[in-house]
Amino acid sequence: MSIFISRFLLAVGVTVNELGAGNHSLNRLLRHRVALLIELSSGSIDAATERD
Repeated sequence: MSIFISRFLLAVGVTVNELGAGNHSLNRLLRHRVALLIELSSGSIDAATERD
């Protein structure tokens, strides 16, 4: 499961970069939000808060 999450986050990051969102903080925020949503859906909120 963690491998899937890692690949998904990488894909999201690459997609954001390809769309031309050159703002690094925006990319980081989007990745964090996606990670938080994934952790919430899997019921493991502790890992999401530590990731920041």
